[in-house]
Amino acid sequence: MIKIIVKNIFFLIVSILIYIPGILHSQNTNYGVEISKAAAGGLIISNVTVQIKNDSSLSAEYLLRSDEIKKTFAVGAGMTFEINVFDLAISNVRKLDFISRAEYKLFSSGFSDNITLIIYAELITKDQKKKEESKGILVKGKGLEDFPVLIENNYSKLSLILTGGIGVFNDNNAFFGHGEIFTKGSPIAKNPAGPGNSTWGEGSLELGIGGLAQLGSLPVYPYFGVSGLMTGATGQDLYTSETRGFTDFEKAYLGILFENSKKGFVANLSAGRQNFLLNDGFLFSRYSGSANAGQRASLFLSARTTFEKTALLKIKYNNFILEGAFLEPEELDFSPSNTQYLLGTFGYNNNSTVNTGFSYISIVSSNSKYPNVNGVNMTKVGLYAFNPKLWLTSSKKNYNINLRSEFVYEGNRNFDMGAYAYYATLSYQFNKLMFNPKLSYRYSYMSGDDSATVKYERFDPMLTGGLGNWIQGLNFRKVIGSGNIAAHRVELNLYPKSDMLLSIDFFYLLAPQLFNLGGLPPLSRLPDNTYGQELTLTYKYFISNKFTLLSVISTAFPGNAIKQSFNTPSDPWTTIQMAFFIHIL
Repeated sequence: MIKIIVKNIFFLIVSILIYIPGILHSQNTNYGVEISKAAAGGLIISNVTVQIKNDSSLSAEYLLRSDEIKKTFAVGAGMTFEINVFDLAISNVRKLDFISRAEYKLFSSGFSDNITLIIYAELITKDQKKKEESKGILVKGKGLEDFPVLIENNYSKLSLILTGGIGVFNDNNAFFGHGEIFTKGSPIAKNPAGPGNSTWGEGSLELGIGGLAQLGSLPVYPYFGVSGLMTGATGQDLYTSETRGFTDFEKAYLGILFENSKKGFVANLSAGRQNFLLNDGFLFSRYSGSANAGQRASLFLSARTTFEKTALLKIKYNNFILEGAFLEPEELDFSPSNTQYLLGTFGYNNNSTVNTGFSYISIVSSNSKYPNVNGVNMTKVGLYAFNPKLWLTSSKKNYNINLRSEFVYEGNRNFDMGAYAYYATLSYQFNKLMFNPKLSYRYSYMSGDDSATVKYERFDPMLTGGLGNWIQGLNFRKVIGSGNIAAHRVELNLYPKSDMLLSIDFFYLLAPQLFNLGGLPPLSRLPDNTYGQELTLTYKYFISNKFTLLSVISTAFPGNAIKQSFNTPSDPWTTIQMAFFIHIL
C-alpha cells in the first residue's frame, strides 16, 4: 500500500513539473479554475460577480453600476448555463451607455458541479464613442479569426459546434483481480479485464451548429442547438477488447427565452436532447444523461451526456427560482428501462450567502425493478422523493467557508418503501496561502435494505454521478454502485493558477447493511461493513479556453467486505488516465 501511495505522489509531482513555469506566476484563484464555456453546458451558475476594470473603488457609483450590470445580465445565479443565452446576456450589458467593453468567464471550484460567473466590464471614457460591432466568418471584413462564430451581434448569434477528446487509459488489477466474477451476466462484458494491466484508447468528435435571435424588438429570444457525435475505442478496456465506433445525435433542442431585466424576470423553456443538472449532481448529474459503455465506445471519456428526451422550464424572479423538468435518459439499446422522471423545484439564491431549495421528484414510467427476497413485483414506477437543500457561504478577504447539505426521502405509491440519503460538506479555503488551498470534508449516507423488515429501504440514487463529485471512488463506483453506502471524503484542492487545479481525494467507504441485494452479485451479502479506501490524484490544466488536459491516477484498496467475499486474493486496483479535450463551442 505504501508503494502505491508513493507512486501516486510521484505522478502528482511529475504533473506539477510539466507546467512549473506557469506555476511560478500564480494568479488570483479565489474562484477556482477557469473552464471553457463549451464544456459548461448544463451546469448551474451558483453566483455572479462583477469586476469593473477602470474603477476599483467601493464608491456608491461603483456599486450602483455593478448592480445595474447584474440586473441587465438577467440570467444570473441559479440559472442553467446555455452558451447562446448567456452570450446574449453579455451583449445586453455591452448596450449600456456607460460600458465600453464587457465579457464573462466561468470558474469551477473543482469540488462541485456548480460554477461562478464573473463579468469583466470596462467603463466608457469621455473621449470614447459608443459603437456596435459585429463579428463572425460571414460578416463582411471579418475572417477565420472569428471561428467558429458565423455571425454575432447584439441581437443574434449563429455558431458552429466543435468539441472532441482523446484519451489513453490503463487499469491494473481491474475489479481487484476478479473481473470475470464481477461482470458475470453483464451484456457488455464480452471479454472483461482481469489481473495485470489493461490498456486502451478512446476518441470523440462532436460537430454541429447552434444559435439565438431576438424576435423584432420584443424581449423574446428563440434558440437551438443540433450536433452529431462520433466515438471510437480500441484496446482492452474493463469489459471488452473489441475495436468499435458509434455515431448518433448528441444535441437536438429548441428553446425560447423571455427576459425583463428591469423587473428581474427571466423564463427559459426548452425541449429535446440536452443536458440537465439538479443542484450538485447528488440525484441528477449532467454526466448521467446518457450511457457511454458497450457499443457507445466512450467508457472513460464519457463524451455523451445529453438526455434522450427533455422538457425544461426555468423561471427566475429576482432571487427566487421555479423549475420543472421531464427527463428520459439515453440508455443502451439492448437493455432499455424506459424510465421517465418528473421534477419540480422551488429555490432561493441571494447570489452571496444563501442558496436553498426544495425539489419533488416522481418516476412516471419504468420497466426497471428493485430486487428483493420476498418475490414482490417492485417496479420503479410510483417512486416519489422529497429533496430539500441548504448551501451557505461566508467569504472574507483571507478565507472562504462553504457548508452544503441535502436530504432525500424516497417512497413508492405501489409498495412499502422508505429509503433516505443525505450529505453534509464543510470546506475552508485559505486565500492568503500559496496556491489558495481548499480543504473539505464530506460525510454522505445512502441507506441499505434491512432484510428483517418488509419495507424496502435501499436508496435509489437515480442518476447520480460526476467525476470529482458524486462518483464516490473512481474504481469502487464500478463495483459497489451508490446505494447502501456511508462515505467519509477528505479533499484538498490546490490552485497554482487560474487555469490549473491539483486535487488530492481520499474516500473511506462503508456499508450500512450487510444485506446488499441490489449490488453486484458477488457482494449481495457482505461478510463485513468495510468496502475499503480509495486515493485519487487529479490534475486539470485549462491550456486555453479551447483546450483542457486531464490527468488522473486512483488506487482502490479493498476492505474486508471485498476480500472476504472471494477465495482468492483481492489486490489493489489502480487506474491511470490521461485525456485531452477540445471545446471550440
